[in-house]
Amino acid sequence: DVNKPAALDYVWSFDTRGFMKASAFKSNTNYAAESWLISPVVDLATAQNPALTFSHATNYFSSVAKAQEETSVWVREEGGAWTAIEGVNYPTSLGWTFAESGSLDLSAYKGKKVQIGFKYTSTATKAGTWEIKNFKLDEAASGPVDPTFTVPATLTVEEGKTAQINVTTNTDGAITYTSASTAVATVAADGTVTGVAAGTTTITDA
Repeated sequence: DVNKPAALDYVWSFDTRGFMKASAFKSNTNYAAESWLISPVVDLATAQNPALTFSHATNYFSSVAKAQEETSVWVREEGGAWTAIEGVNYPTSLGWTFAESGSLDLSAYKGKKVQIGFKYTSTATKAGTWEIKNFKLDEAASGPVDPTFTVPATLTVEEGKTAQINVTTNTDGAITYTSASTAVATVAADGTVTGVAAGTTTITDA
């Protein structure tokens, strides 16, 4: 706790419903406070694209904008200075409905040991409540990778003959090939192109 009024036993606490909760409101009184929930040291030695995700809910702040101003998420290399993590997705309204933070990129810290800090602040005018669960530091989910082909941009295939499209970069799912004109050439699921008749066509993938 950076600033915990004597009247408060704590700011952060574990709720038996399965989340961490920060509040500086007690006995119908708002207190000015600053308190951090700090994770253990996490070793990202083997991480390639580390990312942070969590779920959170905000309530009793004076507004949604104020909730975003008075709560924040930080990261630091072990023993280093704290840096704010930008791009956190917040709940769109005050209440007890949890929102997903989104995938927060920590690739700048790959190979390092880090800590995550959740910073809560309040004033003597209004002390909101911030709830956090499902904290996770893991590899970021990678989207589909555009395939790279080993054939030239223009491929000539004689009638009745075949040629093979070879993918050298995998994708996260199956590739579906399509020929713009099957009267000229067809393409099989494995990338085999068969010439049908004279003409030109375009082979695309999805």
